[in-house]
Amino acid sequence: MTQTLLPDLPGFSIEQITLSGGVITVLAQSRTVSASCPTCAQLSSRIHSRYQRKLADLPWSGRTVRLLVQVRRFFCERLTCPRKTFAEAIPALAERYARRTIRLKEVPASTPRCFNIRRRD
Repeated sequence: MTQTLLPDLPGFSIEQITLSGGVITVLAQSRTVSASCPTCAQLSSRIHSRYQRKLADLPWSGRTVRLLVQVRRFFCERLTCPRKTFAEAIPALAERYARRTIRLKEVPASTPRCFNIRRRD
């Protein structure tokens, strides 16, 4: 059932789904062992740290959906690269620095009222 409701999360596992105060929160965690530096494309498996991205997604049955995605920062191992650390990308889910999933971003501006979506453009 979750496969039809959730966006595609390749390389991530869903750890928990909770409902509190009308908000559905989905906690997902990365399962990949390495990532490529966006500047020099060097593959790295040396983890610098972890952090949580908070993303809004399409609502489920009129309830707000929040994705909490645990991503990792890696060290770039190429000495000549100006970028010393970088965060793993989740291109199937959201663009870099985005606060909304790609699915939510692609909802036409006229649709939000029908689905109880508040846009902040």
